[in-house]
Order: sequence, then structure tokens, then C-alpha cells
Amino acid sequence: MATTVPDGIITPDDTTQYNPPIDLAAMADTIQTALNNVRVEITSQNQQFYGLAASMAGVTGMKRGDTYQESDGNFIIWRYDGTAWQKWASSWITWSPTLAAGAGTFTVGNGTLTARYRWVQGQVNFTFRLLFGSTTSMGTTNPNFTLPVNLEVGHSAFATVASGTLGVTNGSAVSQGIAYRSGTSANVVVIGTWNVASTYPAIVGAGATIPFGWGAGCYIELSGTYQPA
Repeated sequence: MATTVPDGIITPDDTTQYNPPIDLAAMADTIQTALNNVRVEITSQNQQFYGLAASMAGVTGMKRGDTYQESDGNFIIWRYDGTAWQKWASSWITWSPTLAAGAGTFTVGNGTLTARYRWVQGQVNFTFRLLFGSTTSMGTTNPNFTLPVNLEVGHSAFATVASGTLGVTNGSAVSQGIAYRSGTSANVVVIGTWNVASTYPAIVGAGATIPFGWGAGCYIELSGTYQPA
């Protein structure tokens, strides 16, 4: 009998008389041994699963560090943490934040709002851009918007989670923009800027006249990364 390399599968050859019952049994045993070795090799390494988002719940045999790639939906890559699947990576995903204000009304009107986020190694990276039109309203005080995913509970109230620019497209007014967590909600951030009139500059919520008077051609451009709940 001959054997294959490297797995040692037994096969008949010209030097030994062929005995079907014995030879086929020996061949089956060596094939099974090779398959078992493959299983051991697979289970000793991280695996990458792939399928419909709804099918992930039926996956078994996963271990810490294994990943699951959605073939539909937002094509998110999930990572198993030893207990449950956690969102790990993705392409950009569009979301529709809810706008509000501490006073007055924060609305897009005929402006253009672009809001996207993505998963980057388990963290949330997001961008928020609002280009004002003639009917866009900033609200009177503390304009705010909802995040695509709740902040992790360890983020303190008023923690800064994004920065960027508050400005006018012609450059006549430009200030640094800040987005900080609302003191009452882990899913809401307030749009603010720096109060440079203070001895130690502090963050202050934006408003109808802060940091300048808002109108068509103004914009809010913020981006940040945070640990999700």
C-alpha cells in the first residue's frame, strides 16, 4: 500500500495485492484521521464566518476573536468577545440624527444635513455636517443632536466627543466647534464652542448669536470617535 504526502492517506499500489474490505477500511481510517487533524487546526485558530445578518445567531463553535462578516444590511463585521458578538468594523453608514435645542427650534429646513458613522475596531467614528439654507434654524440656545449609538456609561456628563468648525462658507466668520455629551442623556451631544472671554476658556453652547449670527451659507462640521455602550 502507498501513502500520500503529507497526510498519509493509504492507497492501493502495484506492489501489494488489493483486498477491498481491508484496504478500503484502512483508507477510510487514514482519511478520517486527516479530517480530524484539519478540524483541530481550524479550532486552534480564529475563524471568519460569513453570511446573512439574521444567520449570525445560528453560528456555533465560535471563540474569542472570531469574526462574522454580514453579507447584507450594513455589511458590518462583528467580533466575538468570548460571550457575545460585538460590532467591530464597517464602511460608512448613513444615520438620521434627531435635532433639538435648549430653547427655540433647531431644524434643517432647506439646508443640507449629512451624517455618517462607521465602526472602527469596536469604536464609533462619526461625522456631522449641516450646511444652512435660508430656512435653517439654529435654535436660541444649546442646539443638539442624537448620536448613532449610545455613549459608553463611563463618559462623564459634558464629556467632549467631537470637534470641528462652525463657520460661514465665505470665511467671514470661523470658530472651532465642539460636541459634548448632554448632562441628561448618553445619546445626545450639544454643539458648542470656546468662550475665550473667560480667564480660563470654557466650552459654551452655541446659539442664535453664538459664536456669530447664523444664516444661509453658514455650516457646522464636526467629527469624532467614542466608545459605545
